[in-house]
Amino acid sequence: MEAPSEAKVTKRDLWSLFFRSFFLQSGFSFERMQALGLTWMFMPLIKKFYPKKEDRAEALKRHLVFYNTNPWTGSILTGMIAAMEEKNAKGELGDGASINSLKGSLIGPLAGIGDSLFLLIFAALLGVAADFSMRGSPVGVILLTVIVALVFYGGVYLGVTRGYSRGEAFLEQLTGKSSGVFLSGLGMIGALVIGALVGTWVNISTPLGEGLFQQTLDGILPKMLPLGFTVLAFSLLKKGWSAVWVMLLLLAIGIVGGHLGILGTSMP
Repeated sequence: MEAPSEAKVTKRDLWSLFFRSFFLQSGFSFERMQALGLTWMFMPLIKKFYPKKEDRAEALKRHLVFYNTNPWTGSILTGMIAAMEEKNAKGELGDGASINSLKGSLIGPLAGIGDSLFLLIFAALLGVAADFSMRGSPVGVILLTVIVALVFYGGVYLGVTRGYSRGEAFLEQLTGKSSGVFLSGLGMIGALVIGALVGTWVNISTPLGEGLFQQTLDGILPKMLPLGFTVLAFSLLKKGWSAVWVMLLLLAIGIVGGHLGILGTSMP
């Protein structure tokens, strides 16, 4: 490498990473996943930090290795990579291979956290949006679109900027020892959301006894049949069944149960 560069990451550079991150998965491949998109994201910084052609080529190859994480929480890693590339260009890093070591060690944990958080938020908002939509109101779809956009884009911008300025400390808050209670709380909220969605969306009843048996079940535990079918589906998925086979089984149970008069609309 030639003489150390004095170039620094500016606010404009961070905005560039933010906008370019929307195309992270545009060059997706099964061999290197998001590597091509990540490399394109950092091309302006690479050109800025490494005037020499050989150094640019080395930096591009460095980011063309396997890379796959959640685009939302992965933005923290994007900011940290920018900080490390800046240090590497200044000769303070010692070895550019440590950048790939950082990526390799964090893409998994950040993907797990991001997938769980985003799906949790999306599932909760989807339930609210569905409730409004079933009433014929467009408010639910509008709220879903606006809130998801604010949460996602706002999260990506904060991830890039905070990842660059204080990435290590910020990451410790999510993956350190103190994160156990935080993640356990998210799990409890997720279970509550799933239970609410089952009670709202899944509609299964039995006409046995001209509806008296269904009334008895509701007296013991409302929505007992939807809960039972949901537990059955989760159990089969946990045992390794594919989602397709679970849906086919539930479809078969519905057809047979309806034909035999076990499942269906309760008689008034």
